[in-house]
Amino acid sequence: MKKLLFPFLALILLGFACRNQENKAKEKQYSEADLQLLEKATTYFSKLPEPKDPTSPLALLGKKLYYEESVSANGKMSCNTCHPISTYGVDNLPTSPGHDGRRGTRNSPTTFNAYFHVAQFWDGRSPDLADQAKGPILNPI
Repeated sequence: MKKLLFPFLALILLGFACRNQENKAKEKQYSEADLQLLEKATTYFSKLPEPKDPTSPLALLGKKLYYEESVSANGKMSCNTCHPISTYGVDNLPTSPGHDGRRGTRNSPTTFNAYFHVAQFWDGRSPDLADQAKGPILNPI
């Protein structure tokens, strides 16, 4: 009986210790500096709008075009080549390769939430995705 009592008591004490840690985490007070930083951030950033239906015909067309290779000069590149979804829409390279292997002058920004961006490309030269889409396709590199 004594052999069973010790492990049982140990589990009960462990449970109380874990609950105590959870309560301490919930009770954490934010410092004045934290609150000021949060207030400043909300002046620059707002909550993203709700996404549209990903099964709509327009969204499905967009997905198909994102992976379409036939629009590239060599027939082997798609948006996903430089903005792979598996790495969060960015290739993590200093500059991205073109259809013939030459490097462009800029790297590929992430495409995650690009639909919600107020402008496209690093310099903001395209107002939306429809305008942006022709840029890489028409780029000679």
